[in-house]
Amino acid sequence: MNDTTARPYIRLTSQLAAEVNRTAGQQIRYKCEAAGSPKPVFSWKRNNIPLEKRTNVKVRSRDYFSRLTITNLDVLDTGFYECIASNSAGSVKTSSKLKVTF
Repeated sequence: MNDTTARPYIRLTSQLAAEVNRTAGQQIRYKCEAAGSPKPVFSWKRNNIPLEKRTNVKVRSRDYFSRLTITNLDVLDTGFYECIASNSAGSVKTSSKLKVTF
């Protein structure tokens, strides 16, 4: 029997910077990349809570990457950001600590 169906898999192809410092009013852009079969689905969390979309928070996802952009940063945006890529094989994640100061 010849099974040509690939086994599900998931792996990160990039990591977020471990720690990022920004000044209030600046922006941050995180890019998370993962390879997988089937294609991964991306999600973002801040302090272990699903990220809420706001006017200054944008998430753009494509087949194998997701980009989080936060403009006009505020000290309240300080936190632990996590990108999770998931498919039927499981999930992988990468994280970054963002510190926003005045």
